[in-house]
Amino acid sequence: MDSTVVIARTQDVGALNPILYRDLATGEVLNRIYDHLVLTDGAGRHVPGRLLRRWHQSPDGLTWDFELLTRARWHDGRPVTAQDAVFTFESILDPAVGSARRPEFLVRGEEIRFTAVGERHLRAVLPAPYAPFLAALAWRPIIPRHVFAGAPLRDHPADAAPVGSGAFRFARRDGAELVLRAHDDYHLGRPPIDEVVWRLVSDQDGAVEQILRGQADFVPGLPPRLAERVRGADAVRLVRSLDASFTYLGFNTGHPKFADRRVRRALCHAVDRTALVERVLGGEGQVAHSPFAPGGAWSCEDVPRFEHDPPLARTLLREAGIGDLAFTITTVDGDEVKRRTAELVAEHCAAVGVDVRVEALPMAELLRTRVRTREYEALVMALVPHPDPVFLHAFYHSSMLTPVGWNRLAYRDGEVDRLLDASQTELDVAARKVLVDRVQRKVVADAPQLFLFHPVVVDAVRDTVEMPALPDTAANRFMYMHQWRSAGSRADMRQLR
Repeated sequence: MDSTVVIARTQDVGALNPILYRDLATGEVLNRIYDHLVLTDGAGRHVPGRLLRRWHQSPDGLTWDFELLTRARWHDGRPVTAQDAVFTFESILDPAVGSARRPEFLVRGEEIRFTAVGERHLRAVLPAPYAPFLAALAWRPIIPRHVFAGAPLRDHPADAAPVGSGAFRFARRDGAELVLRAHDDYHLGRPPIDEVVWRLVSDQDGAVEQILRGQADFVPGLPPRLAERVRGADAVRLVRSLDASFTYLGFNTGHPKFADRRVRRALCHAVDRTALVERVLGGEGQVAHSPFAPGGAWSCEDVPRFEHDPPLARTLLREAGIGDLAFTITTVDGDEVKRRTAELVAEHCAAVGVDVRVEALPMAELLRTRVRTREYEALVMALVPHPDPVFLHAFYHSSMLTPVGWNRLAYRDGEVDRLLDASQTELDVAARKVLVDRVQRKVVADAPQLFLFHPVVVDAVRDTVEMPALPDTAANRFMYMHQWRSAGSRADMRQLR
């Protein structure tokens, strides 16, 4: 009987387009179907991906040569070539495609040029030194030219039936389930498990019920209430992993309600983040003060701190001339931690005379109708930063406003733009750290968002599933899925379809 692993979660998977996807849930599936030139290992270091034998960098840092593995094949049997890689990056760079990754392949506004020197030899020529080049390549799926060429990439037919090169191939999408099958001819060896089912459930209580009944094998990101319910259950274990992500309260700085920095700083002082860690996470996390978790290579320890200070919050609101302030926080439907966080933030704001309403939308709808269009007032969301500070440019540079980039906060600051531009081309790590620290201090002081907490991630796993130790970053929890093993069968799961 086939071995199957069922992953039950509340976040749906969007269109399976490696160039255009924007959310973690979709990326987790795509990164099992498609392979990459560059990956990060369990500690976040850049290493050759599963399509690559090695790379070579010229002494001036401007020319990079990548040697692809000769045995890599697409799921339809055709070889993976350097021409496929060129097509991938040219698609990202094409402004008509509208990929949010395009800015990652621009250096001082100029495009990185990719050429196929040979069938398995890719060359990239940079217009100037570019510190985050490997970071831009990392986890960027390579797509097949013969499948995608000749039709617009947006709403491409391959989104519904992708042809990848990874350890798992797309099998079907049926209602609430998306099914991947092990690729028998995978060039690095067939995965031990036969089938992976990504099942959408309405809430995390339902997901936990399924794993306790043996109808699911993995439930990611349990809130404390449900982790306690699973603790001690027969045949189910809890797995903890560090998480570099941060959950934040973001303000639309382009909205008149939040144009004045004093208003944003007032609301930052209104929120009791220590209480959030205790009441929302059950203590499984720590207060966040910047985008990077404390102790990391890019963490800045002397950023401004917004201590819980309701009197100061009221004073700042008065100084800004604010009388009655009311706004809506939008967050992710089905995510108990974010919903509870938003509700407690609303309570804290009420204590300083601010009326806050909370709305929750499915992630895909939230991104499409609120985030990309910036048609919101405030957000409670989370971000998983890349180990390299390249994400700061995409998130805070004024040229990166959505939908072009990831600047969903409409944050604009000339000094920050200059510092971010300089950090992109500074190859000396110590000098780059000085620039990144200055960016963090300025952004935190301007308060386009309040960093709330860095959570510890708790997943529930059936004892029938054997897997390597999870990587340091919980967002990459499925990166070793091609090594997972399962002793369980899924005969009982058919009744759930």
